[in-house]
Amino acid sequence: MAFNEWRKITLLCVILGVWVPTSWAAVLVDWNLHTVIGPSVNNTPFEGVSAETAYVRMEAAVTDLITAGSAGHNGLVWSGGNPGPAQLNLQRWDHPNDNPSQFGDGSGTPNNWLQFYLTAQNEDVTVRSMIISAWRNGSGAAANWSFDYSRDNGATWTRFGHVHTESHAGDGIFRTVVFEDTLQIPQGSSVLIRFVATGGPGLGGSGNIHINAMLLADCVYQGIYLRTPSHQAQDLDAPVEFNWQVLGVNDSQCYITIARGSSDNVIVDRRPLEGGITYTLPDALFTFGAAYFWKVHVVDGAVEIPGDVWSFTTRRIEAIHPDPANGQSIVATSAYLRWDAPPGYRFNLFFGQDETDLSYVGTYSQTAAGLAKVAKAAAIDYLPQGTYFWRVDLLDEQGQTRSTGQVWSFAIEQGGDNWIFALGGYSSPIRPVDDFYRYMSLDELTAVWNDGRANGTNSELLFELLSGALILQYDNTAAPNRSEAQRLFDPPRDFSDTQSALVIGFCGRPDDAGGILYLKLTDTAQQSTIVRCHHTAALQSMDYQNWTVRLSRTASEIDLSRIASLAVGIEGPPSAGGKGIVRIADISLMPLAMIPQTAASADLNQDGRVDETDLVFWLQDWLRTEYTVYSEPPDESLLRVCYMFEEVDGVELRDASSHQFDGFVQAAEPDFRDSAGYQGRSLKLNAGSWITIPNGIFDGVTEFTLSLWSKSINPFDFGCDASLEYNRLGTISVLFLPERVCRDGQWHHLALVHSEIDVRVYLDGVLLDGIAAKGAWTRPLLNTGPTRLKIVPNLCAPGAWTWLDTLRIYAYALSPSEVAYLAWGPSGQVTQPLVAFLTKSDLDLNGRIDLGDLAVLADNWLGCL
Repeated sequence: MAFNEWRKITLLCVILGVWVPTSWAAVLVDWNLHTVIGPSVNNTPFEGVSAETAYVRMEAAVTDLITAGSAGHNGLVWSGGNPGPAQLNLQRWDHPNDNPSQFGDGSGTPNNWLQFYLTAQNEDVTVRSMIISAWRNGSGAAANWSFDYSRDNGATWTRFGHVHTESHAGDGIFRTVVFEDTLQIPQGSSVLIRFVATGGPGLGGSGNIHINAMLLADCVYQGIYLRTPSHQAQDLDAPVEFNWQVLGVNDSQCYITIARGSSDNVIVDRRPLEGGITYTLPDALFTFGAAYFWKVHVVDGAVEIPGDVWSFTTRRIEAIHPDPANGQSIVATSAYLRWDAPPGYRFNLFFGQDETDLSYVGTYSQTAAGLAKVAKAAAIDYLPQGTYFWRVDLLDEQGQTRSTGQVWSFAIEQGGDNWIFALGGYSSPIRPVDDFYRYMSLDELTAVWNDGRANGTNSELLFELLSGALILQYDNTAAPNRSEAQRLFDPPRDFSDTQSALVIGFCGRPDDAGGILYLKLTDTAQQSTIVRCHHTAALQSMDYQNWTVRLSRTASEIDLSRIASLAVGIEGPPSAGGKGIVRIADISLMPLAMIPQTAASADLNQDGRVDETDLVFWLQDWLRTEYTVYSEPPDESLLRVCYMFEEVDGVELRDASSHQFDGFVQAAEPDFRDSAGYQGRSLKLNAGSWITIPNGIFDGVTEFTLSLWSKSINPFDFGCDASLEYNRLGTISVLFLPERVCRDGQWHHLALVHSEIDVRVYLDGVLLDGIAAKGAWTRPLLNTGPTRLKIVPNLCAPGAWTWLDTLRIYAYALSPSEVAYLAWGPSGQVTQPLVAFLTKSDLDLNGRIDLGDLAVLADNWLGCL
């Protein structure tokens, strides 16, 4: 295809509304080196990069990118020093010989190089630029870089363009070098192309060179080569990470612009990226089932190089990942229908034997349903061998269908026990990790579970026939001060179900020293995570207790879909004695819907009955326990204002909610914008600065919640008291925050919940005790003037900054679970410490100790009588 024909097709695509990026029109070959992960062992032979990973325009073809050498040389090898992902890190380019123990300056002639064949398949091909992005690891790396080509299979070589001498070394900065020339390849013929690095006196030779991009183009190419997400990518999930390359331009400044829904609805406006070629979309700007548009600008001095507009769509909000998998064969008695979906939704489930006529079988808030229950709801009492169909629809807040799911199927295989309703039950959704009853000897047990003899800790496994428990004897009086039992999985186990948690049942002995129980998971890439149970007294109780671990909180650390090993252990300092026995009776994956939220019962003194002693306990004992709060999404329809602080300049604040309460900043200092926020950009305030929110924010509101992310640094005054001031027309409320909020220099989530009864402050999802709130607050709030949010330094050192990010105001008092969601996300959970607000005496779990709790206690008391 001639270049003019290519332009005509591009123009035709534009006329027809089909987008063709100009950068793709220029690039002939792009070796996708971001797919490469090198070994860490030094001098490992370079195995090459498969041609399948390269982008090659349709009129050309390439072979694998491999290494070769001149006479007496064996090719390039990997460097073991900082190999790094997404790059080649190769050495011995211009090496005196291939003896790994000998190094030195090169000869100035090529010894080892990278090469591949380029073939003109359908038409003549012209190459006008060859591009490399690389850096020298040190002064010993070859400094003279060039491209050569050969028309006779490497017998003779011709230089393409100039020889580039790279003066930088050891700084870790990839620099793009463009080599310009003209190479014409007739249709049907091939040319061997190589990249060469040579040295010489003062120019290195044997050291390693890092390469992260290698391209060929049919023009003198300069600009932005966008990489991921690819244009028109579909069904992306959070987090969305943008990556690109800047070619032919060094020392440039990049800016990114992102729009959602349409190219006019800009949500990230020309954000500068300091020294980066990557950007992650903040979670608050991610919307399911939306179209996004993005482009990158590069400014090189006074010259701006605009990028192409690319697009992608995010995943629709719908049920996915059916279990059984679509088309799978199952045994009816073991069936449990499961699916994945975003949190906070309810589902209509449909089931039947006719794909076109499914019966409604119920509305579910969890993402699992027993097949027996489902079939019975569809008036099916017998499931013979055959194919069955089911569908899951997502519902909106009004109970209307938001998205209609795909129709999935499964087959009942021959030989299954189909009479599943004989006792009216259905199979358990609990999936055990192991059944300890199955072991008949210590040898059988230790063939599956490792103790200290195999894993290097101080544990010893004991065995009792039919005990149904893993009996772990621990001794932490010597290094490594921990004892664990470990099980290896081959093949790997999948623990990635976001709607399940790992539940461990255990008990100890009263006379044991105790310690900290921990769970360690390791994936197939040998990445590990450790979760600890800090209820140390539980290891000294003979009563079995369940420890619930939400594995979704560890998804960013390891690959939960490929777990290679699981270990349960006890750790503790040697001074504690550190000896004892713990019994692990059960390790199972359990649906979250089956796990109750930890809460108090009316039997407050736990004597087995509810009586007058519990009443005394309720009246006197406020600080004897804590419990776990699991996150739930807040009601976004009651979100009144949302400031993301993504603006680059100016005093205006854009409201991301539907109410358009755009505010503004009154800043005492000109430098109040900051690119380093909790998510994206942030706002800096100090004494004499505030945020003004326009009239109407509190119209008709009797309760509200203020949520924001905050970071402060003030190391100068130990007596520092930061305070948060919010007011309307002379009515001022000032909230004094604890010292750690304003001084540690870390990002914290702060929530102020102002109900009709009290004012509560949450730090990182945890309710704080002893927070002072003073001043008047009128109810209902009237539209009498703008609201002002101000950071008051009080005793803090003058000039200390406070950073703010993601400010939200809701028109109701959020629950503890909703606050935990804003602080920790969908899978978050918070252990509420010893605070008088939330104790065992809060029997109705409304966050208050009041007559409602007394009514619960009285009802239980009468029930016992």
